[in-house]
Amino acid sequence: LKLCGPNVVSQERLLALGAPLVFVVRLAMTVLWTDDVKARADAKADAKESRTESRTDAETESTEFASEIEAESSAEWVTSLWLDVKPAADKNDAKKRPVLEQVTALGSDIFNEDPLAGCSKRGGWRLHVAVGQRNEQIEMMGFIVFRIKPERNALIIAQLAVPEEHRRMGFGSLLLKTLIAEAKRLPEIHSIGLSSLPGSIKFYKRHGFKLMHRLPDSEAKAEGQVYMELKTPSKKKK
Repeated sequence: LKLCGPNVVSQERLLALGAPLVFVVRLAMTVLWTDDVKARADAKADAKESRTESRTDAETESTEFASEIEAESSAEWVTSLWLDVKPAADKNDAKKRPVLEQVTALGSDIFNEDPLAGCSKRGGWRLHVAVGQRNEQIEMMGFIVFRIKPERNALIIAQLAVPEEHRRMGFGSLLLKTLIAEAKRLPEIHSIGLSSLPGSIKFYKRHGFKLMHRLPDSEAKAEGQVYMELKTPSKKKK
């Protein structure tokens, strides 16, 4: 390459000028690349922080919701006994009506009859109901239907039932023990009798009842039904 003229710059001079230029260009590109990398890193960090905050908020909401559910499920039922419930008089009570409907549904399902049907002055049967209350929720935990027969010096239990979801929680025992204590206070009652389904025999034995005999098929409402009895100590009239 030949260069000539007054303004001619030699090849060596041109190369000498080019080196700093290349350095400047490279420096500028390095700065731009560094800024770009930094910007991308900042954007990535912001996105990560945003996701972390969102996840934290979601986890907080989930934890709070789970805590509410746990608190509700762990709340214990407050149990009470409604003694001598009068279906005819109480069916219009806004608080008792739903419970009586649950009694009817459970009795019809287990015994194929409405437990409330004979619970009246004319029918002679009486009704105790175990009721559970949690917050504003009220549920029937079990019921027992019975009558006193002074001519036989006996208290007869017709039905005792507890909803499946509330079994093995002591509601059946609570109802039975209440009735046994009541019978022991009555001087004219010497025994408590009942007809037990096969699956309930062990339950009644744990409360002192003895198996007396198997019911004949003409009297039994289910196969294997037996008559059981609990003797109550004789009481002297004061």
